[in-house]
Amino acid sequence: MLLQAVKNLFTSPVFLPQPPVASQTKVDRRNREFFRVDTSIAISYILEQEFVPDRPLETRRVNLSGGGMRLRIPELPIINSLVWLKLALPDQQPFDCLGKVVWQGEANSAGWDVAMEFLDLATGQRDQIIAFCFAEQGRLLRHNVRVA
Repeated sequence: MLLQAVKNLFTSPVFLPQPPVASQTKVDRRNREFFRVDTSIAISYILEQEFVPDRPLETRRVNLSGGGMRLRIPELPIINSLVWLKLALPDQQPFDCLGKVVWQGEANSAGWDVAMEFLDLATGQRDQIIAFCFAEQGRLLRHNVRVA
């Protein structure tokens, strides 16, 4: 009886290993915790599977939020791998944080679309990102308004 209970416990759907999430899985935007904005920021990154010391900051197009970001890079990182990031928002001091790869998009000639979740942002750093995203959204809305 006990053996059967243990067997049932470890074969129940809760304990079965979950298949890897497909790279093109749709995300329900209503479940996102933070607002996102497409923008350009200075960024440097080092993938867990490589070591490139002192990679310089360079301006890249990103989809940024207080919880993470998506960007296009030439390398294909492994899902759940760690990424060391340095971010520099306009008029702010650069700061370091750790990210985790949570999504990979299709490749094209410019590289791979990769989404990363921020793992260790200090509250002040997250607040800076959120404030920047809201300011950037306001700027984009002001420039896209058409008067009839």
